[in-house]
Amino acid sequence: MSTSWLPRLSVHGLPQDEDRFTSVIRVDPDLLWFSGHFPARPILPGVALLFFVQEIINLAWQGNGQRLGIRQLKRIRFRRLVEPSAELSVSVWSRPSVGPKNFGFTVETDGEKVCDGYFTADKV
Repeated sequence: MSTSWLPRLSVHGLPQDEDRFTSVIRVDPDLLWFSGHFPARPILPGVALLFFVQEIINLAWQGNGQRLGIRQLKRIRFRRLVEPSAELSVSVWSRPSVGPKNFGFTVETDGEKVCDGYFTADKV
């Protein structure tokens, strides 16, 4: 069993532009998130998806050396279960028209949305 909560983030490119960043994550079956969730049919908890999104915004917007933490979540929708070994495409974009440190995100696998929503972030 792995001792990690965070998968290896295979970053495919840097921010596509100043406002959008996409990363691909292979969900390792040995991640601690699967421990006990659920023994007969392991699925990735929704909170793990949000954790991955936070790690990705820190990869994309860490230029000043400070980390961002999710402060408020809005309209989060979980649409599909994520099983071990899935490959996730995670896109995060800034929403400056809404206000500073506002972001949107989508998580997809096999061309289908797994999760999407909006959040605000602050330096931690």
